[in-house]
Formats: sequence, C-alpha cells, structure tokens
Amino acid sequence: METDAGAIAELCGVLGYRVDPEHARARLAQRGEEDELFVAEEDGLAVGWIEVSVEHALTLTKPSVVVTGLVVAEPARGRGVGRALVERVGEWAREHGCRTVRVRSRVEREGAHRFYESLGFEHVKTQAAFRLDL
Repeated sequence: METDAGAIAELCGVLGYRVDPEHARARLAQRGEEDELFVAEEDGLAVGWIEVSVEHALTLTKPSVVVTGLVVAEPARGRGVGRALVERVGEWAREHGCRTVRVRSRVEREGAHRFYESLGFEHVKTQAAFRLDL
C-alpha cells in the first residue's frame, strides 16, 4: 500500500488537500489495527481510496467505523468505484464488531451527500466544525 503513496497523495488533491507523497507514505506506515485504507485500482492505477477508523467514544453504545476520507478520481466516477469501496468498508466494519458506519461531509459537497444517501446513509445532523492550532 505504501507503494501507492504518490497516487493516494494525488487523489487528496481532488478533495482540495495538498498532500506530499512522503507525508502519505509516513501516514500509511502509522496505521493501527483499527485503521484501514482501501484503494480501488483500474488497470493497475489507483482511482480511489477510502480511509476508516474504529471509534470508541463514551457517547456511543457500541464502537462504530468513521470514514475519515473517500475520494474517486473524476474519470472513474459513476462506475461503482465509490460504492465498492463503501461496501468493502461495511465488511471490514462487521469484522471489527461494528454495526454503524459514520461519515462527515462538508456542506458544499452536495454531490457527495447524494452519493451517501444513495447508499442508504441517513443525514442525521448538521454541525459547525472548530479547530485550535497548537
């Protein structure tokens, strides 16, 4: 997977995030047993990825899987790549004792919202996001 770091970093750009391939490679090497990244390939080229983590929060009655990123290259959209990635995450979630997959999506990504809803995700809330740089 770390050999895909360049393509993974490039796909981050589709989401609007500049990621250096070395940073992607280092992050991939840091994954724990409750973190996973699945990469979709066509003709040996990475055309999409989904990153997930198991979340154990006091506010949750059971652990859930959180999608921390999902991207499909523009030319590969509409061909089932994203659906296949999400389905694989569902399998992985069950293997890790989780029965819920959660995802957050920026307000302006209306196409992504329609995609998630088409897969059966329910829009459960809208919230504000805050950050404190240290």
